[in-house]
Amino acid sequence: MFFMGIILIDVKGPFNAEYSQRYFCRVPGEIVDLFQNGKYMRVLSFEDKLALVSVKFLGGTMNPRLEASCESFNQENIKRIKQKLRRIFNLNLDLQKFYEFAAKDEVLTPITAEIYGYRPPCFSSLFEALICTIIGQQVNVRFALDVKSRIVKKYGQALTVNGKTYYGFPTPEALQSATAIEMRALRVSRQKTRYITGVASLFLEGTLDEEKISRMNDEDALNFLMKIKGIGRWSSEYVLIRGFGRTSVVPAVGTGVRAAFSYFFKKERLTEDEVRTLAERWGEYKGLAAFYLRFAYNKRRSNHG
Repeated sequence: MFFMGIILIDVKGPFNAEYSQRYFCRVPGEIVDLFQNGKYMRVLSFEDKLALVSVKFLGGTMNPRLEASCESFNQENIKRIKQKLRRIFNLNLDLQKFYEFAAKDEVLTPITAEIYGYRPPCFSSLFEALICTIIGQQVNVRFALDVKSRIVKKYGQALTVNGKTYYGFPTPEALQSATAIEMRALRVSRQKTRYITGVASLFLEGTLDEEKISRMNDEDALNFLMKIKGIGRWSSEYVLIRGFGRTSVVPAVGTGVRAAFSYFFKKERLTEDEVRTLAERWGEYKGLAAFYLRFAYNKRRSNHG
């Protein structure tokens, strides 16, 4: 039986939802993770039925709560909705422990104070993380988001609510059937099309088991992911951070991460190896710290036009 209702999700603070909104809205065109009038909205699929989940953020940074509403869900799916939202907003991360660690570091202390309550958002699934990572390889964020939006509109399932159309992220079945001609019209190269359809096939074959990968240590998970065609070191590190919420891997190849490290360490044109060496001081938190540097760096650049 389906019904209307409210789901309350308690969160161990701090959590600043404005930073989540800022991240998702950093460039125009996002159509999967939406913010409208301060609410987060996303299409989720339950028992082959699409539903639009809307989330309000209550209680402030130190005592946050999420209030989720959905047009149609049953009691069995409440747990799944909670799990998805906790994953997307990285709510299982013990941010207070990280801040206690950061308070002893001269670089991190002012940054954590500046963006207090920032939780790097995660993709809703491993499949979404891999596809979005492939889309984002060697292109800027604006172009990647434009391409993602085109793919979602073409292959994702549409849901119309109150006259407005929303889109769910495409399924492996939908993307496995994508052709090079179709994808080229969406500004996707032939090579990336092969990578995307290949990942979709691996999921349908059962080769990519998200639960199995989640139990691996960082190095084993990285090596496993790098066996996927189109997934190199940077991509696998990025997937572990934004797909699984890992805190101890650094996507040091990325130009954004290297620029942030160069800025905060006051060194010019740091290399990948130099970034990795600098990040070692943060141990199990080096990946989370890297994302803090990058977010703070982008925030300062945005504030200064």
